[in-house]
Amino acid sequence: MEEERGRTVLQKRLEKYLDQGYGECHLRIPEVAKMVQDSLLKFDGIRYQLFSWVVMPNHFHTLMKRLRDSS
Repeated sequence: MEEERGRTVLQKRLEKYLDQGYGECHLRIPEVAKMVQDSLLKFDGIRYQLFSWVVMPNHFHTLMKRLRDSS
């Protein structure tokens, strides 16, 4: 229980740091962000069902479900 709470606190700190835009922020470059988006869309409906995604300046988030027949 204590270990899980510690992980939650650490995850929240990390997300706060990332959302402030620190780091190299290569995804701020439109061509690079498009490569990430295109990569996510490539296997949508084949390996996974992609529900939502967002490309941030220094990271991205996805909400997806792996398809049953995909390894």
